[in-house]
Amino acid sequence: ELLEGRKVLALAAHTHTQEHVFIADHAEPMSRGEIHQLINVTVCGAWWKGMRDERGIPIAITSDGVENGYTIMEIHGSSYKTKYKPSSMDWSHQMRIESPTGTVEEGEDEIIVNIFAASSRSHVAYRIDDGKPQAMERRVTEDPFVRKLWEERDPDLHKSAQEPNGRTTHLWFAKLPEDLEPGTHEVTIIEKDIYGNTHRASRIFVIPEKESPRSE
Repeated sequence: ELLEGRKVLALAAHTHTQEHVFIADHAEPMSRGEIHQLINVTVCGAWWKGMRDERGIPIAITSDGVENGYTIMEIHGSSYKTKYKPSSMDWSHQMRIESPTGTVEEGEDEIIVNIFAASSRSHVAYRIDDGKPQAMERRVTEDPFVRKLWEERDPDLHKSAQEPNGRTTHLWFAKLPEDLEPGTHEVTIIEKDIYGNTHRASRIFVIPEKESPRSE
């Protein structure tokens, strides 16, 4: 009864991960009657674990793959917006394209992106070169990049990496088109968030020439 008819934002941070949670009882999104909980990333990320950068500071990537940082909140009357800021990067750095990278290897058939402050209500699409944007699928699963960091960690250093938590809520996937010509391509990810902001990131990758079958 205390919250009935009110627009509520609840802030938390104890898990050292980042997630938007929406709790509504037949309420319209971002309206009165809905509770929006932001589990906020921390400045220390994964408790200052991880490889050290050129400044000697641990990269501190969290168990759900978010780079350490903080949130700026804008409040206008009864409306608000939140925006994530990575500690060591520009404001525009809102995602990490995890696949494809470099030369696409056999079996590497997915486009994977971790959009650090995205939510279940984000609209995410990819575009190859100058093609049309295609929708991506959100999955709640383990971040492959964090898994790789964990498997390649120094076992003698307790803080060399953070173990993945198996429940990243801001990963999107799509099948890499099978008909791409050999050569250099660019994948662009476009996200529209709950506030109407659009975020983009691009990455270059290479489709290798297919090996000709050897004659006996």
